[in-house]
Amino acid sequence: MPKVMDFDNHFKNYDFISSQTCPYCQKIIFPEVVTTVSSDNLEELFLTMHCPGCDGIYFEKYIKIKQPTRQHGFEVNIISYKSVASYPALPIPLDFPEYIQRQYIDFANIYNQAATAESMKLDKICGMGYRKALESLSKQYAHECFPSENATIDNESLAQTINRFESPKIKTLAKAATWLGNDQTHMIAKHPEYNLNQLKAFIRVLCQEIESEEEFKKAQSLISGHR
Repeated sequence: MPKVMDFDNHFKNYDFISSQTCPYCQKIIFPEVVTTVSSDNLEELFLTMHCPGCDGIYFEKYIKIKQPTRQHGFEVNIISYKSVASYPALPIPLDFPEYIQRQYIDFANIYNQAATAESMKLDKICGMGYRKALESLSKQYAHECFPSENATIDNESLAQTINRFESPKIKTLAKAATWLGNDQTHMIAKHPEYNLNQLKAFIRVLCQEIESEEEFKKAQSLISGHR
């Protein structure tokens, strides 16, 4: 059974490797320990933390680690505790162009929720979130390319929508990301040699290509206006 421990007395001689970032104000801090609960064997600690900056209360899980080092010519194990999870989880910064985050708000929100799930080790469900984010991005992009066919686009399959795209790069990236996204929704993957990171990489480059196309249109407009 877990037991409540006196942090100052029981763990004062141990090193603690904390995230040191408050999940609320996102500032680097020296958190204050409010309560400590440990497993019977002291291999795991669960700490309630207080941020002195914003007064936020959050939780961190620590595991015991042994770090071999040499002291006075002898090898000894220095025992410390390392933070492995926190709640609420730190938000994951979106690695997307500003244009994408501003223009495709639903996509950005869905993707961010999927990334948050992944950061909480929910790796069995976050892929479905990335797949939904991809569909949101593709559908809205198609709306912009074919504004008179929005109703049809909303009711057709994602594969049909992607086949509309004129850019070979955008079409290829969206199709490849869809295949890997579909694998995340099924029990048996058709492309097991590709992992979740590859799905995210395809989506990231797809966003870059969409932004690149938008900038190219601006450049065309500038040049045509001076002819």
